[in-house]
Amino acid sequence: MDIMSASLAALDNNQQASVEYERLAWSGDMRQSDILNLIDELEQGAIIARDQIESGDPRNTLPVEPLGIKNC
Repeated sequence: MDIMSASLAALDNNQQASVEYERLAWSGDMRQSDILNLIDELEQGAIIARDQIESGDPRNTLPVEPLGIKNC
């Protein structure tokens, strides 16, 4: 996860807080990983929320804008 979050940060010129890149690295199917269950429950919630925000998931009820733009 460290390598993935560092790569995301580098590609984005570190425009966000480092924790946001860490949360983004858990997006998609990475959320199905057993390792995610080892993370603090509050952080798990933040990871899930960030994934929902970025993907446009209608279950997201937080008034938070995505950090990126969907290119595909």
